[in-house]
Amino acid sequence: MNYSATNISLWSLIIQVGLIALFLLLANTLRRKIPFFKKSLMPTAVLAGFLFLILRTLAAKLIAPEAFEGLPAPTNVFIGGSGGRLSEILAALEKKTKRCRVVITAVTTETLRELVRLTDRYGDSSLVELRATRLRVAGAHHLFRAENPVYVAAFTMDGEP
Repeated sequence: MNYSATNISLWSLIIQVGLIALFLLLANTLRRKIPFFKKSLMPTAVLAGFLFLILRTLAAKLIAPEAFEGLPAPTNVFIGGSGGRLSEILAALEKKTKRCRVVITAVTTETLRELVRLTDRYGDSSLVELRATRLRVAGAHHLFRAENPVYVAAFTMDGEP
């Protein structure tokens, strides 16, 4: 077998199909053995999708800047839920790519503080605050209940890898 870089797309496809088969097998076993999944009438493919989503989310949180070491250089990056490792993630991106458009969301004041620092550092940047409010009925009145804001920063990272 030739495991060289020329066959990387073939091996990537084989690994992805194998993972799908593995998650379908796991979901099918859960549906047959666990009463909650038996009664839920959830299709096996949907259950497998949820399992894969949960595993992927957990894996991404555990290994966040190291996860893209072997990946090609990105042109656009969206970062949400950095887990306090935003500066490490951006440092790894700066090593990886020459030019990249970055969009970052923040819900905590610590991340917002970091976003303000980043928008000062990069010239082509913008910072937007988004709010959503829910309307609730209180007797004959309608009241808006304020929700937490979400901050979105976008900038272009220019530099040498």
